[in-house]
Amino acid sequence: FVLDGTAMAKAAGYVQDHLPSVSRVDSRREANRLAYQLYVLAEYGATADREAGGELGLAIRLFEKRHLLDQYGQATLAMVLALLESGERGRVETLLSNLVGEAITTATGTHWEEAEPDYWNMNTDIRTTGIVLWALSRLEPDSEFLPNTVRWLMAARREGYWATTQGTAWSLLALVVSITLLLCRPARKW
Repeated sequence: FVLDGTAMAKAAGYVQDHLPSVSRVDSRREANRLAYQLYVLAEYGATADREAGGELGLAIRLFEKRHLLDQYGQATLAMVLALLESGERGRVETLLSNLVGEAITTATGTHWEEAEPDYWNMNTDIRTTGIVLWALSRLEPDSEFLPNTVRWLMAARREGYWATTQGTAWSLLALVVSITLLLCRPARKW
């Protein structure tokens, strides 16, 4: 459905006005949430043809504190940096390399597991895997991890759905992006 541009601008302004100072972010949950807030603003800026209002500086400072980010936060921050800093891939490559290094491959496919659950941000390992798949699909569409991650997500369903609404939403989003890539690149063999 169509939203009034003024309403979207007000919503983005609200998020922008309530961003925490990166220097005060000292917990995983705050860092992960800030990465997502920055992603929302970066995506909004890309679709609204708007200049980033300081989000790049915040993203770079958050990158410097990336040790606080869970794997899904790293994937989200990689998306932020790719949107805001399109000519510079160094930070994005660092985050993606970290994620690839943390991948767990089993007989059912490839997935990611967090050291601890992030209940404040409603995260699970299924949601993390969905978010990493979504980011890899957009940022590294030729990644060798995509087919096995799709396989793992499909195997993680129980009776046709994932355990949580967040896990379901991110898994579906990631699968749509991955399948779109497959359809747009018919020569690719999965």
